[in-house]
Amino acid sequence: MYSLRGSDDSFYIGISSDIEHLLVYHEMGYFHSCYTFKRRPVKLVYSLNFTDVIQAILFEKRIRGGRGLKKLH
Repeated sequence: MYSLRGSDDSFYIGISSDIEHLLVYHEMGYFHSCYTFKRRPVKLVYSLNFTDVIQAILFEKRIRGGRGLKKLH
């Protein structure tokens, strides 16, 4: 699970098994329809490793619901 902060101070939250690789895609604007495309540069502000993908998804949904990450920053 990872969180990026965009140039407009908004957050993007996602999950990936290879955060470094995905960060390059976000930063280079590889996906034009991605939320972060118009908010570059982005900065990795938080990451958390999970051994169980289901737990990662549940945590991501909890964060997206407004709890947790907003209180960390």
